[in-house]
Amino acid sequence: MTYLLLMAVPMIMAVVCFALRQQQTFVLMLAIATSLLLGWMIWHLPTDQPAQLLGVSVILRPINKLFLVTFALGLSATFVAATRVEHGENFVTIALLIWGLLAITLLIDVQSPFLLTLMLLATGLAIVLALVDLPLSSPTLLRGRAIGSGLRYLVLMLLAGLLLALCFVLADMDSLPSASGQTSFARPLLALLVVGIGLRLATIPFHNWLPDLLEDAPPLVGVLIALVNIGALLFLVAAFQFLLAPGLLSVEGASLRTLRIFALISAVGGSLLAIHERGSLRRFLGMLLIADMGTMLFGVISSTTGLTGALFQAFNEVVIAVVLWTAVALLERPEPTRPAAGDGWLRRRPWASGVFIGGVLALLGAPPFNGFASRVLIYQGAAEQGFGYLAVILLATALGAYAFALVLRDHFLSRAPDVAPEADLTDFHGLGLPPPPVQRSEPIIPTGLAVTLLTICIIIGLYPPPILQPIVEAVRGLTFVQFL
Repeated sequence: MTYLLLMAVPMIMAVVCFALRQQQTFVLMLAIATSLLLGWMIWHLPTDQPAQLLGVSVILRPINKLFLVTFALGLSATFVAATRVEHGENFVTIALLIWGLLAITLLIDVQSPFLLTLMLLATGLAIVLALVDLPLSSPTLLRGRAIGSGLRYLVLMLLAGLLLALCFVLADMDSLPSASGQTSFARPLLALLVVGIGLRLATIPFHNWLPDLLEDAPPLVGVLIALVNIGALLFLVAAFQFLLAPGLLSVEGASLRTLRIFALISAVGGSLLAIHERGSLRRFLGMLLIADMGTMLFGVISSTTGLTGALFQAFNEVVIAVVLWTAVALLERPEPTRPAAGDGWLRRRPWASGVFIGGVLALLGAPPFNGFASRVLIYQGAAEQGFGYLAVILLATALGAYAFALVLRDHFLSRAPDVAPEADLTDFHGLGLPPPPVQRSEPIIPTGLAVTLLTICIIIGLYPPPILQPIVEAVRGLTFVQFL
Protein backbone atom coordinates (compact mmCIF):
# COMPACT_ATOMS: atom_id res chain seq x y z
CA MET A 1 0.00 0.00 0.00
CA THR A 2 2.86 2.38 0.82
CA TYR A 3 4.45 1.74 -2.56
CA LEU A 4 1.19 2.61 -4.26
CA LEU A 5 0.93 5.84 -2.27
CA LEU A 6 4.48 6.82 -3.22
CA MET A 7 3.64 6.40 -6.89
CA ALA A 8 0.15 7.90 -6.76
CA VAL A 9 0.56 10.91 -4.44
CA PRO A 10 2.92 12.94 -6.69
CA MET A 11 0.75 12.22 -9.74
CA ILE A 12 -2.44 13.27 -7.93
CA MET A 13 -0.80 16.41 -6.54
CA ALA A 14 0.53 17.25 -10.01
CA VAL A 15 -3.04 17.25 -11.29
CA VAL A 16 -4.19 19.38 -8.33
CA CYS A 17 -1.39 21.90 -8.88
CA PHE A 18 -2.24 22.09 -12.57
CA ALA A 19 -5.86 22.91 -11.73
CA LEU A 20 -4.74 25.62 -9.25
CA ARG A 21 -1.83 26.97 -11.33
CA GLN A 22 -3.26 30.51 -11.32
CA GLN A 23 -2.65 30.62 -7.54
CA GLN A 24 1.12 30.27 -7.73
CA THR A 25 1.91 31.04 -4.09
CA PHE A 26 -0.58 28.49 -2.80
CA VAL A 27 0.59 25.92 -5.35
CA LEU A 28 4.23 26.35 -4.28
CA MET A 29 3.34 25.94 -0.62
CA LEU A 30 1.36 22.83 -1.48
CA ALA A 31 4.26 21.43 -3.53
CA ILE A 32 6.75 22.06 -0.72
CA ALA A 33 4.52 20.20 1.74
CA THR A 34 4.01 17.36 -0.74
CA SER A 35 7.76 16.95 -1.37
CA LEU A 36 8.53 16.90 2.34
CA LEU A 37 5.76 14.36 2.91
CA LEU A 38 7.12 12.12 0.16
CA GLY A 39 10.61 12.35 1.60
CA TRP A 40 9.28 11.44 5.06
CA MET A 41 7.40 8.44 3.63
CA ILE A 42 10.49 7.18 1.82
CA TRP A 43 12.64 7.66 4.91
CA HIS A 44 10.36 5.48 7.04
CA LEU A 45 9.82 2.80 4.39
CA PRO A 46 11.80 -0.40 5.12
CA THR A 47 14.30 -1.51 2.50
CA ASP A 48 14.79 -4.84 0.73
CA GLN A 49 11.20 -5.98 1.23
CA PRO A 50 9.81 -6.92 -2.21
CA ALA A 51 6.12 -6.63 -3.00
CA GLN A 52 3.81 -7.14 -5.97
CA LEU A 53 1.97 -4.15 -7.36
CA LEU A 54 -0.33 -4.64 -10.37
CA GLY A 55 1.69 -7.70 -11.36
CA VAL A 56 5.02 -5.85 -11.18
CA SER A 57 7.66 -6.57 -8.57
CA VAL A 58 8.69 -3.47 -6.60
CA ILE A 59 11.40 -3.12 -3.98
CA LEU A 60 13.18 -0.25 -2.24
CA ARG A 61 16.95 -0.70 -2.29
CA PRO A 62 19.06 1.25 0.26
CA ILE A 63 20.84 3.25 -2.45
CA ASN A 64 17.56 4.16 -4.15
CA LYS A 65 16.09 5.17 -0.79
CA LEU A 66 18.95 7.62 -0.27
CA PHE A 67 18.46 9.18 -3.69
CA LEU A 68 14.67 9.38 -3.48
CA VAL A 69 14.90 11.23 -0.17
CA THR A 70 17.53 13.51 -1.70
CA PHE A 71 15.34 14.15 -4.74
CA ALA A 72 12.41 15.05 -2.48
CA LEU A 73 14.47 17.47 -0.39
CA GLY A 74 16.09 18.94 -3.50
CA LEU A 75 12.69 19.60 -5.07
CA SER A 76 11.47 21.15 -1.82
CA ALA A 77 14.40 23.55 -1.88
CA THR A 78 13.77 24.31 -5.56
CA PHE A 79 10.12 25.13 -4.83
CA VAL A 80 11.24 27.48 -2.06
CA ALA A 81 13.56 29.26 -4.50
CA ALA A 82 10.70 29.46 -7.03
CA THR A 83 8.73 31.66 -4.64
CA ARG A 84 11.04 34.56 -5.55
CA VAL A 85 12.59 33.71 -8.93
CA GLU A 86 11.00 33.25 -12.31
CA HIS A 87 9.61 29.86 -13.25
CA GLY A 88 7.15 28.42 -15.72
CA GLU A 89 3.41 28.43 -15.18
CA ASN A 90 3.35 24.63 -14.93
CA PHE A 91 6.79 24.16 -13.34
CA VAL A 92 5.39 22.69 -10.12
CA THR A 93 3.15 20.26 -11.99
CA ILE A 94 6.01 19.05 -14.20
CA ALA A 95 8.42 18.76 -11.26
CA LEU A 96 6.00 16.60 -9.26
CA LEU A 97 5.33 14.49 -12.34
CA ILE A 98 9.06 13.92 -12.84
CA TRP A 99 9.52 13.00 -9.18
CA GLY A 100 6.70 10.47 -9.47
CA LEU A 101 8.23 8.93 -12.60
CA LEU A 102 11.66 8.76 -10.96
CA ALA A 103 10.09 7.12 -7.90
CA ILE A 104 8.50 4.48 -10.10
CA THR A 105 11.81 3.96 -11.91
CA LEU A 106 13.74 3.46 -8.68
CA LEU A 107 11.09 1.30 -7.01
CA ILE A 108 10.54 -1.17 -9.85
CA ASP A 109 12.70 -4.26 -9.44
CA VAL A 110 15.73 -4.55 -11.68
CA GLN A 111 14.24 -7.72 -13.15
CA SER A 112 11.85 -5.51 -15.16
CA PRO A 113 14.39 -3.52 -17.20
CA PHE A 114 12.04 -2.89 -20.14
CA LEU A 115 9.53 -1.15 -17.87
CA LEU A 116 12.37 0.82 -16.28
CA THR A 117 13.38 1.99 -19.75
CA LEU A 118 9.85 3.22 -20.45
CA MET A 119 9.73 5.16 -17.17
CA LEU A 120 13.08 6.77 -17.84
CA LEU A 121 11.88 7.71 -21.31
CA ALA A 122 8.79 9.32 -19.79
CA THR A 123 10.95 11.52 -17.55
CA GLY A 124 12.79 12.75 -20.62
CA LEU A 125 9.52 13.63 -22.31
CA ALA A 126 8.47 15.58 -19.22
CA ILE A 127 11.59 17.73 -19.57
CA VAL A 128 10.31 18.86 -22.98
CA LEU A 129 7.15 20.11 -21.29
CA ALA A 130 9.27 22.10 -18.85
CA LEU A 131 11.28 23.60 -21.72
CA VAL A 132 8.22 25.00 -23.51
CA ASP A 133 6.55 26.15 -20.27
CA LEU A 134 6.41 29.94 -20.19
CA PRO A 135 6.19 31.97 -16.96
CA LEU A 136 2.73 32.94 -15.76
CA SER A 137 1.31 35.94 -17.66
CA SER A 138 4.41 36.14 -19.85
CA PRO A 139 3.93 38.71 -22.66
CA THR A 140 6.43 36.93 -24.94
CA LEU A 141 5.91 34.00 -27.24
CA LEU A 142 7.93 30.82 -27.21
CA ARG A 143 11.13 31.25 -29.20
CA GLY A 144 11.75 29.10 -32.24
CA ARG A 145 15.15 28.08 -30.90
CA ALA A 146 13.56 26.67 -27.75
CA ILE A 147 11.10 24.67 -29.85
CA GLY A 148 13.97 23.33 -31.94
CA SER A 149 15.94 22.33 -28.84
CA GLY A 150 12.91 20.58 -27.41
CA LEU A 151 12.22 18.65 -30.61
CA ARG A 152 15.84 17.54 -30.94
CA TYR A 153 15.91 16.43 -27.31
CA LEU A 154 12.64 14.56 -27.83
CA VAL A 155 14.02 12.69 -30.83
CA LEU A 156 17.27 11.81 -29.06
CA MET A 157 15.47 10.52 -25.96
CA LEU A 158 13.16 8.40 -28.11
CA LEU A 159 16.23 6.99 -29.86
CA ALA A 160 17.92 6.32 -26.50
CA GLY A 161 14.81 4.53 -25.24
CA LEU A 162 14.63 2.43 -28.40
CA LEU A 163 18.29 1.39 -28.14
CA LEU A 164 18.00 0.49 -24.46
CA ALA A 165 14.81 -1.48 -25.08
CA LEU A 166 16.51 -3.36 -27.92
CA CYS A 167 19.43 -4.08 -25.59
CA PHE A 168 17.19 -5.88 -23.13
CA VAL A 169 15.32 -7.72 -25.90
CA LEU A 170 18.65 -9.14 -27.07
CA ALA A 171 19.53 -9.96 -23.46
CA ASP A 172 16.32 -11.98 -23.15
CA MET A 173 17.18 -13.82 -26.36
CA ASP A 174 20.63 -14.66 -25.01
CA SER A 175 19.13 -16.01 -21.81
CA LEU A 176 17.43 -18.79 -23.79
CA PRO A 177 19.26 -22.14 -24.03
CA SER A 178 21.47 -22.44 -27.07
CA ALA A 179 23.49 -25.20 -28.63
CA SER A 180 26.81 -23.44 -28.19
CA GLY A 181 26.10 -22.26 -24.65
CA GLN A 182 27.84 -18.96 -25.39
CA THR A 183 26.53 -15.41 -25.47
CA SER A 184 26.25 -14.43 -29.10
CA PHE A 185 25.15 -10.82 -28.65
CA ALA A 186 27.76 -9.64 -26.13
CA ARG A 187 29.27 -6.85 -28.21
CA PRO A 188 25.99 -5.60 -29.73
CA LEU A 189 24.48 -5.59 -26.23
CA LEU A 190 27.35 -3.54 -24.90
CA ALA A 191 27.24 -1.13 -27.86
CA LEU A 192 23.49 -0.58 -27.51
CA LEU A 193 23.81 -0.01 -23.77
CA VAL A 194 26.69 2.45 -24.14
CA VAL A 195 25.08 4.48 -26.93
CA GLY A 196 21.68 4.52 -25.22
CA ILE A 197 23.04 5.60 -21.87
CA GLY A 198 25.46 8.02 -23.57
CA LEU A 199 22.51 9.79 -25.16
CA ARG A 200 20.78 9.93 -21.78
CA LEU A 201 23.81 11.27 -19.90
CA ALA A 202 24.91 13.68 -22.68
CA THR A 203 28.38 12.18 -22.91
CA ILE A 204 30.57 13.15 -25.86
CA PRO A 205 29.80 12.78 -28.79
CA PHE A 206 26.09 12.76 -27.80
CA HIS A 207 26.35 15.96 -25.77
CA ASN A 208 24.97 18.82 -27.88
CA TRP A 209 21.43 18.63 -26.51
CA LEU A 210 22.41 19.45 -22.91
CA PRO A 211 23.93 22.97 -23.27
CA ASP A 212 21.23 23.94 -25.79
CA LEU A 213 18.51 22.74 -23.44
CA LEU A 214 20.01 24.54 -20.46
CA GLU A 215 20.39 27.74 -22.47
CA ASP A 216 16.76 27.84 -23.63
CA ALA A 217 14.96 26.58 -20.52
CA PRO A 218 14.02 28.62 -17.42
CA PRO A 219 16.88 28.42 -14.89
CA LEU A 220 15.21 26.14 -12.35
CA VAL A 221 14.52 23.55 -15.06
CA GLY A 222 18.26 22.82 -14.79
CA VAL A 223 17.50 21.14 -11.46
CA LEU A 224 14.95 18.84 -13.12
CA ILE A 225 17.42 17.95 -15.87
CA ALA A 226 20.01 17.07 -13.23
CA LEU A 227 17.53 14.82 -11.41
CA VAL A 228 16.67 12.97 -14.62
CA ASN A 229 20.36 12.53 -15.49
CA ILE A 230 21.12 11.14 -12.03
CA GLY A 231 18.16 8.79 -12.43
CA ALA A 232 19.68 7.63 -15.73
CA LEU A 233 23.01 6.96 -13.98
CA LEU A 234 21.24 4.85 -11.35
CA PHE A 235 19.47 3.04 -14.17
CA LEU A 236 22.88 2.21 -15.65
CA VAL A 237 24.00 0.67 -12.36
CA ALA A 238 20.78 -1.39 -12.26
CA ALA A 239 21.31 -2.42 -15.90
CA PHE A 240 24.83 -3.66 -15.14
CA GLN A 241 23.46 -5.60 -12.19
CA PHE A 242 20.83 -7.18 -14.45
CA LEU A 243 23.16 -7.94 -17.37
CA LEU A 244 26.55 -8.70 -15.81
CA ALA A 245 25.73 -10.51 -12.58
CA PRO A 246 23.75 -13.40 -14.16
CA GLY A 247 26.13 -13.57 -17.11
CA LEU A 248 23.78 -12.19 -19.79
CA LEU A 249 26.54 -9.82 -20.84
CA SER A 250 30.16 -10.90 -20.84
CA VAL A 251 32.60 -8.01 -20.68
CA GLU A 252 36.18 -8.63 -21.68
CA GLY A 253 39.17 -6.60 -20.56
CA ALA A 254 39.40 -4.90 -23.96
CA SER A 255 35.73 -3.92 -23.83
CA LEU A 256 36.16 -2.43 -20.36
CA ARG A 257 39.15 -0.43 -21.54
CA THR A 258 37.11 0.88 -24.44
CA LEU A 259 34.31 1.94 -22.09
CA ARG A 260 36.76 3.70 -19.78
CA ILE A 261 38.36 5.55 -22.69
CA PHE A 262 34.88 6.56 -23.85
CA ALA A 263 34.16 8.01 -20.40
CA LEU A 264 37.53 9.77 -20.22
CA ILE A 265 36.98 11.39 -23.62
CA SER A 266 33.76 12.87 -22.28
CA ALA A 267 35.48 14.09 -19.11
CA VAL A 268 38.36 15.80 -20.93
CA GLY A 269 36.25 16.95 -23.89
CA GLY A 270 33.62 18.52 -21.63
CA SER A 271 36.28 20.52 -19.80
CA LEU A 272 37.81 21.69 -23.10
CA LEU A 273 34.38 22.72 -24.36
CA ALA A 274 33.80 24.60 -21.09
CA ILE A 275 36.80 26.77 -22.00
CA HIS A 276 35.29 27.44 -25.41
CA GLU A 277 31.79 28.16 -24.04
CA ARG A 278 32.85 30.43 -21.19
CA GLY A 279 31.02 33.38 -22.75
CA SER A 280 27.68 32.02 -21.48
CA LEU A 281 27.27 30.94 -17.86
CA ARG A 282 24.57 28.43 -18.80
CA ARG A 283 26.55 26.77 -21.57
CA PHE A 284 29.67 26.79 -19.39
CA LEU A 285 27.74 24.92 -16.70
CA GLY A 286 26.39 22.53 -19.31
CA MET A 287 29.90 21.62 -20.43
CA LEU A 288 31.09 21.16 -16.86
CA LEU A 289 28.17 18.81 -16.25
CA ILE A 290 29.13 16.83 -19.36
CA ALA A 291 32.67 16.49 -17.98
CA ASP A 292 31.29 15.49 -14.59
CA MET A 293 29.03 12.86 -16.16
CA GLY A 294 32.05 11.42 -17.95
CA THR A 295 33.92 11.29 -14.66
CA MET A 296 31.04 9.53 -12.90
CA LEU A 297 30.65 7.09 -15.79
CA PHE A 298 34.33 6.22 -15.51
CA GLY A 299 33.88 5.65 -11.77
CA VAL A 300 30.99 3.24 -12.37
CA ILE A 301 33.08 1.01 -14.64
CA SER A 302 36.42 1.32 -12.82
CA SER A 303 36.30 -0.56 -9.50
CA THR A 304 34.33 -0.88 -6.27
CA THR A 305 36.01 2.24 -4.94
CA GLY A 306 35.33 4.17 -8.13
CA LEU A 307 31.69 3.07 -8.17
CA THR A 308 31.31 4.26 -4.58
CA GLY A 309 32.80 7.62 -5.54
CA ALA A 310 30.57 7.91 -8.60
CA LEU A 311 27.39 7.31 -6.57
CA PHE A 312 28.61 9.74 -3.90
CA GLN A 313 29.29 12.32 -6.62
CA ALA A 314 25.80 11.72 -8.02
CA PHE A 315 24.33 12.48 -4.60
CA ASN A 316 26.45 15.62 -4.33
CA GLU A 317 25.36 16.78 -7.76
CA VAL A 318 21.71 16.85 -6.71
CA VAL A 319 22.53 19.36 -3.97
CA ILE A 320 24.99 21.28 -6.14
CA ALA A 321 22.42 21.54 -8.97
CA VAL A 322 19.96 23.35 -6.70
CA VAL A 323 22.75 25.71 -5.58
CA LEU A 324 24.01 26.48 -9.09
CA TRP A 325 20.68 26.98 -10.84
CA THR A 326 19.31 29.09 -8.00
CA ALA A 327 22.42 31.23 -8.34
CA VAL A 328 21.92 31.50 -12.11
CA ALA A 329 18.30 32.54 -11.57
CA LEU A 330 19.42 35.22 -9.12
CA LEU A 331 22.11 36.52 -11.47
CA GLU A 332 19.61 36.77 -14.33
CA ARG A 333 17.04 38.79 -12.39
CA PRO A 334 16.40 42.26 -13.88
CA GLU A 335 18.54 44.93 -12.29
CA PRO A 336 16.98 48.12 -10.92
CA THR A 337 19.80 50.28 -12.31
CA ARG A 338 22.18 50.12 -15.24
CA PRO A 339 25.53 48.68 -14.14
CA ALA A 340 28.64 50.80 -14.46
CA ALA A 341 31.13 49.88 -17.14
CA GLY A 342 33.52 47.24 -15.87
CA ASP A 343 31.36 46.15 -12.96
CA GLY A 344 31.34 42.37 -12.80
CA TRP A 345 28.77 40.18 -11.11
CA LEU A 346 30.83 39.95 -7.94
CA ARG A 347 30.49 43.69 -7.34
CA ARG A 348 26.82 43.99 -8.35
CA ARG A 349 25.46 40.79 -6.76
CA PRO A 350 27.99 39.51 -4.25
CA TRP A 351 25.79 36.87 -2.57
CA ALA A 352 24.58 35.25 -5.78
CA SER A 353 28.11 35.41 -7.19
CA GLY A 354 29.56 33.80 -4.06
CA VAL A 355 26.98 31.01 -4.24
CA PHE A 356 27.72 30.40 -7.92
CA ILE A 357 31.48 30.34 -7.31
CA GLY A 358 31.09 27.97 -4.37
CA GLY A 359 28.79 25.69 -6.37
CA VAL A 360 31.26 25.40 -9.25
CA LEU A 361 34.12 24.72 -6.83
CA ALA A 362 32.04 21.95 -5.27
CA LEU A 363 31.31 20.51 -8.71
CA LEU A 364 35.02 20.57 -9.58
CA GLY A 365 35.89 18.83 -6.32
CA ALA A 366 37.76 21.60 -4.52
CA PRO A 367 38.20 21.14 -0.76
CA PRO A 368 36.46 21.53 1.65
CA PHE A 369 33.30 20.98 -0.44
CA ASN A 370 31.48 17.67 -0.75
CA GLY A 371 32.67 17.15 -4.32
CA PHE A 372 36.23 16.72 -3.04
CA ALA A 373 35.29 13.71 -0.90
CA SER A 374 33.58 11.94 -3.80
CA ARG A 375 36.20 12.78 -6.41
CA VAL A 376 38.99 11.43 -4.21
CA LEU A 377 37.28 8.04 -4.34
CA ILE A 378 37.00 8.27 -8.14
CA TYR A 379 40.69 9.19 -8.33
CA GLN A 380 41.51 6.19 -6.16
CA GLY A 381 39.45 3.94 -8.43
CA ALA A 382 41.32 5.33 -11.46
CA ALA A 383 44.68 4.69 -9.78
CA GLU A 384 43.66 1.08 -9.15
CA GLN A 385 43.23 0.63 -12.91
CA GLY A 386 46.47 2.39 -13.82
CA PHE A 387 48.13 5.74 -13.27
CA GLY A 388 47.47 6.67 -16.89
CA TYR A 389 43.75 6.76 -16.13
CA LEU A 390 44.40 8.85 -13.04
CA ALA A 391 46.49 11.33 -15.02
CA VAL A 392 43.69 11.83 -17.57
CA ILE A 393 41.06 12.31 -14.85
CA LEU A 394 43.28 14.87 -13.12
CA LEU A 395 43.85 16.59 -16.47
CA ALA A 396 40.08 16.89 -16.97
CA THR A 397 39.73 18.45 -13.52
CA ALA A 398 42.59 20.87 -14.18
CA LEU A 399 41.06 21.95 -17.51
CA GLY A 400 37.71 22.52 -15.79
CA ALA A 401 39.43 24.64 -13.14
CA TYR A 402 41.17 26.66 -15.86
CA ALA A 403 37.85 27.24 -17.64
CA PHE A 404 36.34 28.41 -14.36
CA ALA A 405 39.24 30.82 -13.79
CA LEU A 406 38.48 32.39 -17.18
CA VAL A 407 34.80 32.67 -16.29
CA LEU A 408 35.72 34.41 -13.04
CA ARG A 409 37.87 36.89 -14.92
CA ASP A 410 35.37 37.60 -17.68
CA HIS A 411 32.05 37.63 -15.80
CA PHE A 412 32.61 38.20 -12.11
CA LEU A 413 35.62 40.45 -11.71
CA SER A 414 35.79 42.99 -14.52
CA ARG A 415 32.93 42.84 -16.98
CA ALA A 416 29.39 44.17 -17.23
CA PRO A 417 26.77 42.07 -19.08
CA ASP A 418 26.63 42.39 -22.85
CA VAL A 419 23.01 43.55 -22.75
CA ALA A 420 22.23 46.05 -20.02
CA PRO A 421 18.59 46.74 -19.07
CA GLU A 422 17.12 49.82 -20.61
CA ALA A 423 16.58 52.84 -18.36
CA ASP A 424 13.07 53.47 -17.12
CA LEU A 425 11.62 56.24 -19.27
CA THR A 426 8.56 56.90 -17.10
CA ASP A 427 8.69 60.34 -15.45
CA PHE A 428 6.98 59.58 -12.17
CA HIS A 429 7.91 62.96 -10.66
CA GLY A 430 6.41 64.86 -13.59
CA LEU A 431 3.21 62.84 -13.33
CA GLY A 432 2.93 63.55 -9.63
CA LEU A 433 3.18 59.86 -8.79
CA PRO A 434 5.44 58.17 -6.25
CA PRO A 435 8.20 56.12 -7.89
CA PRO A 436 7.84 52.33 -7.66
CA PRO A 437 9.79 50.58 -4.91
CA VAL A 438 13.28 49.53 -5.87
CA GLN A 439 13.39 45.85 -6.74
CA ARG A 440 15.63 43.85 -4.44
CA SER A 441 18.35 42.43 -6.68
CA GLU A 442 19.12 39.60 -4.26
CA PRO A 443 15.89 38.39 -2.61
CA ILE A 444 16.40 37.02 0.88
CA ILE A 445 14.59 33.67 0.60
CA PRO A 446 16.35 32.07 -2.42
CA THR A 447 19.67 33.68 -1.48
CA GLY A 448 19.48 32.37 2.07
CA LEU A 449 18.42 28.96 0.77
CA ALA A 450 21.37 28.74 -1.62
CA VAL A 451 23.82 29.83 1.09
CA THR A 452 22.38 27.21 3.45
CA LEU A 453 22.73 24.45 0.85
CA LEU A 454 26.29 25.54 0.10
CA THR A 455 27.03 25.32 3.82
CA ILE A 456 25.61 21.79 3.80
CA CYS A 457 28.01 20.97 0.95
CA ILE A 458 30.90 22.09 3.15
CA ILE A 459 29.63 20.07 6.13
CA ILE A 460 29.33 16.94 3.99
CA GLY A 461 32.83 17.55 2.62
CA LEU A 462 34.27 17.86 6.12
CA TYR A 463 32.34 14.89 7.52
CA PRO A 464 31.09 12.55 4.74
CA PRO A 465 30.37 9.29 6.71
CA PRO A 466 26.58 9.88 7.18
CA ILE A 467 26.14 9.98 3.39
CA LEU A 468 29.03 7.74 2.39
CA GLN A 469 28.23 4.81 4.69
CA PRO A 470 24.86 3.85 3.10
CA ILE A 471 26.47 4.13 -0.34
CA VAL A 472 29.31 1.81 0.72
CA GLU A 473 26.82 -0.72 2.06
CA ALA A 474 24.75 -0.54 -1.12
CA VAL A 475 27.82 -1.10 -3.32
CA ARG A 476 28.74 -4.18 -1.27
CA GLY A 477 25.42 -5.70 -2.28
CA LEU A 478 26.09 -5.25 -6.02
CA THR A 479 27.47 -8.44 -7.46
CA PHE A 480 28.45 -7.08 -10.88
CA VAL A 481 31.50 -5.26 -9.43
CA GLN A 482 33.40 -8.55 -9.42
CA PHE A 483 33.44 -8.42 -13.24
CA LEU A 484 35.09 -4.99 -13.39
